[in-house]
Amino acid sequence: MFGVMKIKMAGNRLPGRIGRIPALCVLSACLLINVSGQVITNVQPVNVTASGFSVVWRASGETQSELVVFADPAGSTNILGTVGLKAYPLRTGDPAATNEYSRRLSQRRISQRSRDYGLEMVRVSGCLPDTTYYYKILMKDDGQLIAQFPESGALPSVTTARENEFATTSKQLLLNVAGGDVLGYFVLLTSTNSAYPLAAVVGDGVDEDQVYFNLNEFLDISAETNYLPSGDQVFTAQLFGPDVEEETQDLTIGISSGMLISQAAARDFSGAVMDYLALSLGFTNVLAGESESVPMDLLVRGGGVTNIAFNLNLANERLTNFTVVPEITEIIDADIESAEPNGYRIVLRMDGRKLVGDYRIARLSFDSTEDGPSLFAPLQVAALEGLNNKGVTITNVDGYDGEVVVIGERPILDVVRGDDESSAELVLYAKPSRSYAIEATGVLSNSNSWPIFTYFPMTNTYANVPVDEPDNKVAFYRAREFAPAQPVLDIVLRADGSHYLLLYGVPGESYRIEYAVNINFPIDWQTATEVTLTNSFEILEGITNENIKFYRARMD
Repeated sequence: MFGVMKIKMAGNRLPGRIGRIPALCVLSACLLINVSGQVITNVQPVNVTASGFSVVWRASGETQSELVVFADPAGSTNILGTVGLKAYPLRTGDPAATNEYSRRLSQRRISQRSRDYGLEMVRVSGCLPDTTYYYKILMKDDGQLIAQFPESGALPSVTTARENEFATTSKQLLLNVAGGDVLGYFVLLTSTNSAYPLAAVVGDGVDEDQVYFNLNEFLDISAETNYLPSGDQVFTAQLFGPDVEEETQDLTIGISSGMLISQAAARDFSGAVMDYLALSLGFTNVLAGESESVPMDLLVRGGGVTNIAFNLNLANERLTNFTVVPEITEIIDADIESAEPNGYRIVLRMDGRKLVGDYRIARLSFDSTEDGPSLFAPLQVAALEGLNNKGVTITNVDGYDGEVVVIGERPILDVVRGDDESSAELVLYAKPSRSYAIEATGVLSNSNSWPIFTYFPMTNTYANVPVDEPDNKVAFYRAREFAPAQPVLDIVLRADGSHYLLLYGVPGESYRIEYAVNINFPIDWQTATEVTLTNSFEILEGITNENIKFYRARMD
């Protein structure tokens, strides 16, 4: 039995999940991303280096936007497959994230916030130094072109740097963006001595009301190498958000000369919205037929919130019997009522005290049905409403969907891209106490060409599997339960230097583990142990020692 896989880019799903087709990557010079836009404005190349550049723009409405890169100003040579594209390229996400999974979730949250604001950024990588590239942005509705930038004429261009110069002073700028909730806003930083601006996302690598720049990433005015400023320098910061009309502010930064490891400056950037409410549902996985819960997180800025209501929309009927378990004392009542076509209306009433800040307000508990395939079940937040401390409805709200992986008999694969364009990570969700194989191919047309990429035992409900993609290749992966008809015996080395045997086979079958001190003919194989598998694998301890070098498994 084979599992299925879905696509993610930079921690965010592509529109419509593309039917969860098993393609890990689509390397081309044309990247589709969900946006809000019928009008394309504020188009700007930023963050130009010797090997790549980014393009930012603003859009509004509900359409799709497509960045296309060319080798000529007429747009006749689409450099398909020679450059890489990445939507919302973030540095690290939340600096407080304690592991890779938390970091990916924070990146997903920041990118989703930017997308909701109609702020778009795409990174073009794999470029050649001192080379000019051309681009345009297309906007589509149901596949039909409705707008483009530029509307006509020669395409805008970007010329990569010739080289990077050694920086004796690493100058870092930290901007505090004051007022309201500004996570996911864009800030552009310009200098009259630089050919291109720098762009950064609020909350990426810093607190949720801060933005970080490395000033040495500026290119000089000739666009040949990086700009190495010294003395008092004037930079202009420009803020982009849903309720901000490109507010600008001049900043004077003093930069010392000489050899310094790092030099930091902090400045305040005023202005933003005040009343703001965001509700986020979390992520979990559950074995089919069992119960679980996801966290409900609340972010409030401005005057605070006293009551909250939202729709929980479900894409399928695998999750049932929802209940809200409050985790803060301010919640005195939680109602859940059925809502058409497939979901619930959830109302949280407070005790009169207003909430301002970040809260884990509750957990949303549920049961999963036992019958049906493994699947990704989204928890969609819609029609979010809140009252502030004056009883006025908060209009600036954001709801962030959660997700539940329901694990049935078949394994199911998820794909998450890393910061490196050429790497990704597979996440296998499957029943524990079984072993699984992940198979890979570059050609879907040959159904027999699925060699094993890796295999391993499942001791949990999920496992992370790093993968490195070959340059300019498309890779397809699938998962299946691994219970080989002929036994497979591995020696597994621990970090402390000790090791153990790992046997794979058919559940219910009996196997004999044999060893030999050497393999000089005739080989003297001795029985080490006999074992009957209750699962498709078994860990065998206490058999190996430093004097025995050879082992084999045989079916009795």
